[in-house]
Amino acid sequence: MASGRARCTRKLRSWVVEQVESGQFPGVCWDDEPAKTMFRIPWKHAGKQDFREDQDALFFKAWAIFKGKYKDGDIGSPATWKTRLRCALNKSTEFEEVPERGRMDIAEPYKVYRLLPPGTLPAQPGTQKSSKRHHSCVSPEREKEAARATGGVGVGHPDGGGGSDGNDDGSPGSSGSSPEPPEGTDSTEATAEDPMEHLFSADLDLDYSLLLTFIYSGRVVSKHQVRSLDCRLVAEASESEIGIKQVMFPKPDPGDPSQHLLSQLEKGILVASNSRGLFVQRLCPIPISWNSPQVPPGPGPHLLPSNKCVELFKTSCFQRDLERYSQCLGPPPEFQVTLHFWEESPGPSHTLQNPITVQMEQAFARHLLKSPELHTALQFLMESRGNPPATASLC
Repeated sequence: MASGRARCTRKLRSWVVEQVESGQFPGVCWDDEPAKTMFRIPWKHAGKQDFREDQDALFFKAWAIFKGKYKDGDIGSPATWKTRLRCALNKSTEFEEVPERGRMDIAEPYKVYRLLPPGTLPAQPGTQKSSKRHHSCVSPEREKEAARATGGVGVGHPDGGGGSDGNDDGSPGSSGSSPEPPEGTDSTEATAEDPMEHLFSADLDLDYSLLLTFIYSGRVVSKHQVRSLDCRLVAEASESEIGIKQVMFPKPDPGDPSQHLLSQLEKGILVASNSRGLFVQRLCPIPISWNSPQVPPGPGPHLLPSNKCVELFKTSCFQRDLERYSQCLGPPPEFQVTLHFWEESPGPSHTLQNPITVQMEQAFARHLLKSPELHTALQFLMESRGNPPATASLC
């Protein structure tokens, strides 16, 4: 591995090519030899049990050493190292991620990046795919799997786009057309790093798993964490259901009002939880009203339409509200979605208690509001804007 300390003006492109050619990093290699225009980077989640820092984080650590962000004896963070390199690649106009060649669903996941010819700008997000919106709650990751199985015909998802593993969509500092900095400065360091971007990078182990709370007649009966990208909430498991996780409603006590309602659940509801938010699709005949931070204006109750995917929580809105909260410009952001199951469609002046309520959260949102990482990011944010560190505490 090249030291790089004495050659601090060298461009990111030269450094990357040199490291790929060196063969010193496990899994870092050319993806299209002999053309050598695309390369692989191992991209294993730092929270995995089989994560090996001396192998899976070695390439990211090398970049931290090259940039002078790490010295022997420092206590480093593999997630932070990965974030630094990911931001550098995304901000550089000399690289472009190639999601369709990467594999994030295997034991040794990796991403693929393309070296762009000088003077070329990376494709802007959303310009490579059709703008046609689909109406299915299948996550983009599962769409990719279905596309491979059907010869390239993807299963639609509510966001109307594909994506790789959903890690970098909409994050600040993505590829753009910022002017070239003067010689002697690294193009990847021209823009100050945004600490809020680090918080919302999946490289800091954001957990998009689904937290479910089942409530019958006002009483919490069960809590469940679903780590699958999407699932189906049903009363009874079906052996014919293949390829999607089934989550069963808890069995009610004899005589409980929820018992009759569960007998009508039939196909249940589909739920997708991913880096873009929470999506729900009602497949059962039961009337279901919902409440969330994205609830539309006007009097409720707001009912889920039949067989149509509805976006109930947006991570981008949560990120916006979290940053406002960090600046003492707003309250703590809300992140809970609530579904109410009814015997009959409720009217504006309904007074009956619904027998079944399901509360949904994305694990990362709850974690971020209580995480010390948030306080660290807020301190950096305040200092970068010229405010004294003492004002970094939450309001």
